[in-house]
Amino acid sequence: MIFGRTLKVNEQKMWQKCYKIGMSNGWCSGKFARMDGDFITEDDCLNKDSCCAVDDIRVLKAFFKNGNWCLGQSVIYKNLCFMQQVNGGDEWLTMKMFSNGEVISFESITMEPMARDYSEDYDKCYSGYKEFQNGYDFAKYIKDLTKAKLYQMDNKDGGKVLLKVEYGRYAEGKGILVAE
Repeated sequence: MIFGRTLKVNEQKMWQKCYKIGMSNGWCSGKFARMDGDFITEDDCLNKDSCCAVDDIRVLKAFFKNGNWCLGQSVIYKNLCFMQQVNGGDEWLTMKMFSNGEVISFESITMEPMARDYSEDYDKCYSGYKEFQNGYDFAKYIKDLTKAKLYQMDNKDGGKVLLKVEYGRYAEGKGILVAE
């Protein structure tokens, strides 16, 4: 099965911002792998051709079920971009383009077990597994991410401004994701 399609104009603009974030990420860019002595070329990790897009949640779910993705492989779904951080693995840097045009990376998600609906076989400490055991399905999870809200709050230390991103599984106020 072939996953994804080429990017539309608005997705290309989003991808440019996501690519910049990914290149500054030591995992996505391959920097950390090279530091560990792994031989990685530009084609083996994040590059400008690493992204495709999907329009349907079922295709996105199938994309994540496939597994064994290359370092930097990325997929855009609506206003979300998922970028692989582990060569041959399943750890996705999650970015969202907000209504103001800003793209923020705010989560690292292990997607394959969620897409396969068998989270009970995995360590419960991973992000999101508790919700999936309680009937929080993949489609709802992704839908909640697309509707995530961005808030700004000041850092009390006077340093960087922190951005607060809230989405579905935190709707009851039990937690808030914070990204610099």
